[in-house]
Amino acid sequence: FMCLAVGIITHSHSIHKDNNKESNVKPILIGEIRAMLLSLVNLATEADFYNCFASDDLSASMVEFLYCWMVDQKLEARIYSTVSSVFQRQSDLGDKVEMYIVQKFSSRALHEHKKENQEFTNSSDCIEGEDEL
Repeated sequence: FMCLAVGIITHSHSIHKDNNKESNVKPILIGEIRAMLLSLVNLATEADFYNCFASDDLSASMVEFLYCWMVDQKLEARIYSTVSSVFQRQSDLGDKVEMYIVQKFSSRALHEHKKENQEFTNSSDCIEGEDEL
């Protein structure tokens, strides 16, 4: 499961790096690969993320690319929190990424959590307002 994710991350990272070069990969295939990554990230557990990040094939730049991709996808706070927890709890991953990358995941988790709570509060206000009409 997560070995597939590592492959997708690696492939997406190389497509992103070579964005200005002509690619032999069809755009529809790129879209399908990214959709598959989105599904895998949404379903992944802490153990899944750990197995993915523990791979020798994964570099710090790929983890940073994953973070940027996740932000672009507007993912839920729980996913950023899960990734952050994996890096904070697993000392053997400390040499994989710089601390600032881990802090990005933690900060984004807080940001998205606040945003989700704000959206919930706003939707609750609308429902309460409807009762008064």
